[in-house]
Amino acid sequence: MNGDAAVDGADLGALLTNWGGVEGQADINGDGVVDGADLGILLTSWGSCIIVPSWATLIEAQPDPAVVWDTDLRAAISATGFAWRVKDTATQMEMLLIPPGSFQMGCSASNQSPCLNSESPVHTVTLTNAFYLGRYEVTQAQWQARMGSNPSYFQSASAQVPAAQVPNRPVEQVSWNMIAGAGGFMAQTGMRLPTEAEWEYAYRAGTTTAFHGFTGYPNGTNDDSLVGNIAWNGLDQTRPRGGKAGNGFGLHDMSGNVWEWVNDWYSNSYYASSPTQNPPGPASGTSRVVRGGSWAYSANVLRGSLRSGNSPDGSVYIVGFRAAKSPYAPSVSAVSPATGPTAGGTMITMTGMNLTGATGVTVGGVAASSVQVINATTVTAVTPPGSVGPKAVAVITPSGTSTSPDGFRYLLVPSWATLLELHPDPKVVTDSSIRAAIVDSGFAWRVLDSATQIEFVLIPPGTFQMGCSPSNLSNCASAESPVRTVTLTNPLYVGRFEVTQGQWASVMGSNPSFFTSATAEVPPEFVLDRPVETVTWNMVAGPGGFLSQVGMRLPTEAEWEYAYRAGTTTAYHGFNGAQGGTNEEQLLGNIAWFREGGCDVGSRCQTRPVGLKAANGFGLHDMSGNVWEWVSDWYGSYQSAGSSNPTGPTSGWYKVVRGGNWDMPASACRSSARSYLVAPIHTGNGIGFRAVRVP
Repeated sequence: MNGDAAVDGADLGALLTNWGGVEGQADINGDGVVDGADLGILLTSWGSCIIVPSWATLIEAQPDPAVVWDTDLRAAISATGFAWRVKDTATQMEMLLIPPGSFQMGCSASNQSPCLNSESPVHTVTLTNAFYLGRYEVTQAQWQARMGSNPSYFQSASAQVPAAQVPNRPVEQVSWNMIAGAGGFMAQTGMRLPTEAEWEYAYRAGTTTAFHGFTGYPNGTNDDSLVGNIAWNGLDQTRPRGGKAGNGFGLHDMSGNVWEWVNDWYSNSYYASSPTQNPPGPASGTSRVVRGGSWAYSANVLRGSLRSGNSPDGSVYIVGFRAAKSPYAPSVSAVSPATGPTAGGTMITMTGMNLTGATGVTVGGVAASSVQVINATTVTAVTPPGSVGPKAVAVITPSGTSTSPDGFRYLLVPSWATLLELHPDPKVVTDSSIRAAIVDSGFAWRVLDSATQIEFVLIPPGTFQMGCSPSNLSNCASAESPVRTVTLTNPLYVGRFEVTQGQWASVMGSNPSFFTSATAEVPPEFVLDRPVETVTWNMVAGPGGFLSQVGMRLPTEAEWEYAYRAGTTTAYHGFNGAQGGTNEEQLLGNIAWFREGGCDVGSRCQTRPVGLKAANGFGLHDMSGNVWEWVSDWYGSYQSAGSSNPTGPTSGWYKVVRGGNWDMPASACRSSARSYLVAPIHTGNGIGFRAVRVP
């Protein structure tokens, strides 16, 4: 009561001071008054420090010898420091403490029934964590109180079950998904299903026989004829909970009444490779395990080691369940960083509550390395290798396991690339929905092509309105209409910058550009950072061209405009200070080198090194101005209907260029402006390109 880790005179004094009142922790059993019942609990616990979970109401602090008759089991329960018998305050479900321990899991034949192959080999299993397990199977009343309806078949009174006892029948016709799936009973109550190993350990309660112990047979029995002492079986219906003798932990109906779902996927051969500590069952499967037999079966099916499987969608009137809960359930509220490469090696930090003593961390079910407990609220670990996509992060503690369902997402770094930044920088990609779309694509945001040193950023799939976006001073040309809906279904890496003279020369061995000399505006050391120009479409994308030699391609016209817009619908893409884009031509100088009133201002009649103007919302530079950019499409008129992944006409005379250049007015630099009177063999000092690559 006073937090000094001992039940002694100080606690007694506090209780007596509050005698007859309702103040604070002096009301130990929570019945609204400090009286003899509280005194009895205090005296029973004298000298020890019994922990009652925050979610529970105490019923009995120490195990009752009349129920837990084995002195070793009583000692093991007491050694956990947790109260033996409690009631889940929210559901009023009675639960008993099952201590850690080791046992022989598997085949226990009865005198009339041999084991099945799925029960072998017998193997040693150690459970390192204490847990609470429902004293009884979950009843129809408990299910209905939480879920609002009763799916059970046996809802009527009978000659064997009076109406008043029907709510105490076990709930059945509940699938595994209804119980443990999203929104199911467990999610709504903060409980869980026991693992198969936990279930069998709890069934046995220290015995090694086919059937667990009971009064007169404390060590269990292999005699099928005695199973009626502990089980409802061979009948035509369920019976109210607890009508048969409990086992050595005080658990009832572990054999018979209804089969009980457990958490594990079923595998006939799992025991041959099962971990020795806290086995979680197979990582996947088609069936979930049920244990214990039911009212409809003979004794041979009710043995403690017998296993069966059922579809997790299956709901039949012979299957119910029993709930488990951790004493002080840990909770993970955040994982940071939330993304990392599939190669593993990311140091992640889990924050939450009750993480003291964490013994392991898993990501997607695979053990992480270098687990360190910083304090009760913080644990760090290094991620293992994994596959692309969101993964559950679980922190395993002596008090249970807490899981963040989609706590970490593996992102793929393409084999051809070197990682620069895994997830999008919010200062560059300012729109949170675009950042989320990039992460959801499953690929790293910013990478470097290892062979060419071309920098790429990831453009996620999406839908946009393609076509006419006039500026405040310039209308659209007829070639920009009609506006239509276009969907791009695949992620794509797009060059962050236009391909430079230096990058072209390193692959092709020469530099065809016109602007190869230094000027007052471009010092010698930056000349090779100008965009390459005077390159035909064929030199870029034809056989033997630059892109074929480096495993890249040109964007389609739709990909180019989608990448330009980066979520905007305006004439010019967004930038810092106008993140939603702009229609104001006088603002174009923030993002583009273009002909602004003649050669004395603006671009000064030449290209400039890439990346000196503000980027758009994907992080792409020079999408307006500097040089026109070849795209892959032949020129053709827009069709009125929307489409997915359009690639343009199959043939034509001209290839499309987009984005304007250093010698073009603002109107040519608009997002929707198209230039098309350019043959694939044409060259000019105002035309270059930007590369794309498939992840």
